[in-house]
Amino acid sequence: MGAKTLRPEPEQALLDRLLVALRAAGWKTMHISDSRMVVNVAGRFCLAADPLCAGWPDLFCVHLATGRLAAIECKRRGRRPRANQVDWLDVLLGAGVATFVVTGANEKAVLAELAELVANSNINPNSK
Repeated sequence: MGAKTLRPEPEQALLDRLLVALRAAGWKTMHISDSRMVVNVAGRFCLAADPLCAGWPDLFCVHLATGRLAAIECKRRGRRPRANQVDWLDVLLGAGVATFVVTGANEKAVLAELAELVANSNINPNSK
């Protein structure tokens, strides 16, 4: 009998864990399972090759107490974001959104970084 090879954890399992942890930490989250079918700003449905929609991060998050924004792309270990995913992360980062690529290997570190982001935030959408 040969050694068993471990299959990489499915991306959905990572995504499910992140959703639970983020919601428990006060983040409102949105997950679009296929960003190619999102309505774009022109009011039409995107096609798979439409650069306006394809590649949108797996999670878009708003911290309810601080208003901080985060975009998260989930990847199985050993996988990298596609070029259109990197493009969206770069655009969002340029707009002031915290961006992350999360794998099973760095999941705890990213959650800790998000907690630090919230702790160091002076933004409060409820203050007047």
